[in-house]
Order: sequence, then C-alpha cells, then structure tokens
Amino acid sequence: MGEFIFELDEDMAKDLLIKVLATSKIPFLKNLFKHISSFKFKDNKIILDILLFSFNVKIKSYPETISGVYVFEHNIPVKMLKDQEFPEFVEIEDNLILVKIPTNNILKNIHINEFKIENGILRIKLGIID
Repeated sequence: MGEFIFELDEDMAKDLLIKVLATSKIPFLKNLFKHISSFKFKDNKIILDILLFSFNVKIKSYPETISGVYVFEHNIPVKMLKDQEFPEFVEIEDNLILVKIPTNNILKNIHINEFKIENGILRIKLGIID
C-alpha cells in the first residue's frame, strides 16, 4: 500500500490562508489576518500572534478517513466569531471548531495515517484502505 504525504510549512500556510481569506465572506477573519505578526506551527498547534494577542488552534481529534469530523481546540474569543457566517460544514463552539467533511465513495477509502503539526510543518500522511 502506498502513501501520499502532504506537507505545508508556516510561510506557505500563511500565504495560502491570506489568499483564501481575501475572497472570504467572513469579514472578521479577513481583517484579523491582515494584522498577523507571527504564524507558527508547533506541538500540534497553529499559533497566531495578531497585534497584542496570541491565538492558537490545536488538533484535538480527526477521523480515520478523510471524511468525518475534525475537532480543533481554540482560544479565539467566541463572541467575535458568533456573528460570522461560516460554511455549513464548520461549527464553532465555546472552545472547539468542528469541521465536518461529508463522505463519498472516494474519500471513505482514503485512510489518514498521520495528521500532526511539529517543527514548523503541517504533515498529513494518507493511505488507501484495502
């Protein structure tokens, strides 16, 4: 069985996030990311320093296959997020972000062997389920 390894470094992730948010319908996040002073990947966390604040998003759990629910812990003030319109597959709770990827015939056969953040790299290893 082969593996597909996807790696994203901090600089590429920051650039990608800024480009995605440039066309976003979520004005709070769009404006917030214009002021990032530091963007780090460390210990399964994404750490954002914005103006005088430090926010982090940490991998809590992920499904066995690509489709399913990804759970992230965060320390972003929920009051700032509650009024924002997120895609229907994203839910924000007090200290959790839930990303729900729907299943289909292709995604249900791709196994997540590894999903971690360390040493400045987001790494996802995927394999095919036999």
